[in-house]
Amino acid sequence: MARRANSKIRPLWIALILGALVLAIIIGVIVQNTGGEPYRTLPELDMAEYLNNANSLQGNVYKLRGQIAQSLAYSRSKGRLFSVEVSGNNNNHNGNSTGDVVPILVPSNLSYLNLQKGQRYIFRLEVGDGGILKAQDMKKTSS
Repeated sequence: MARRANSKIRPLWIALILGALVLAIIIGVIVQNTGGEPYRTLPELDMAEYLNNANSLQGNVYKLRGQIAQSLAYSRSKGRLFSVEVSGNNNNHNGNSTGDVVPILVPSNLSYLNLQKGQRYIFRLEVGDGGILKAQDMKKTSS
């Protein structure tokens, strides 16, 4: 008499597969929530320090959340100058305005962006000579 192969699915295998599935879902949620923050490794620009002594921050790179207030100037070679109303401060991401308005130079290599009054952005900025804020990159946000 020939023996048949045991084709039952063992409870241990079911538990392992379900555990792996739950773990994959948890990792996916964590990656999705943390991966959406642009420039998360950069420090936020401290507005009090910048307004007090911008020259001390020259050469440093920061992130800044803000809303385009208005276009101030345009130069084909240098780019566009915007006034930006700063949102939040020192890692406060509630989207509320701090009341600070700063000029940000958006260089001509970012001319593909269609910047309009009222749009919110997260900027990756370099503090240049004389404390001029120059955008290296920027991402549009909803809040």
